[in-house]
Amino acid sequence: MNNVCLRICTMKSRLGIGKYPDTEVGRLLKVEPNAIRFAYYHFETIDFVDEVKEAAGIKIMIEKPGVDHEKYIENSRLLVSEMPDMERLKYISSVTRRRKIERSNRNASEGVGTHMSKRYLQAVNHGKASYK
Repeated sequence: MNNVCLRICTMKSRLGIGKYPDTEVGRLLKVEPNAIRFAYYHFETIDFVDEVKEAAGIKIMIEKPGVDHEKYIENSRLLVSEMPDMERLKYISSVTRRRKIERSNRNASEGVGTHMSKRYLQAVNHGKASYK
């Protein structure tokens, strides 16, 4: 028989995971509400009281203990569709910007896809500059 210890977190609880391990759930809601939603849908043994779920924007409930990545995506789309137009545009542009930065950082660390201007490449070819 498999016993699962379900942890039900309140506003004063500390998740103990991710980038904010010592931060209370209430403060985390103000800083990074997506972390609460992610933990709810992706960690089998973590659940929240109804007050936290409502504040985090968790509209689609799942049975706990359990995980459901598809419902996480569905809930995120529902939240974005309910945003006012200007707020939605700001959110989408910030997500897009963040993804581009992450992609460029990843590519730069791998040495792939780094953009070099034509002028710089000509200088390298003529011996006036060197690769970094």
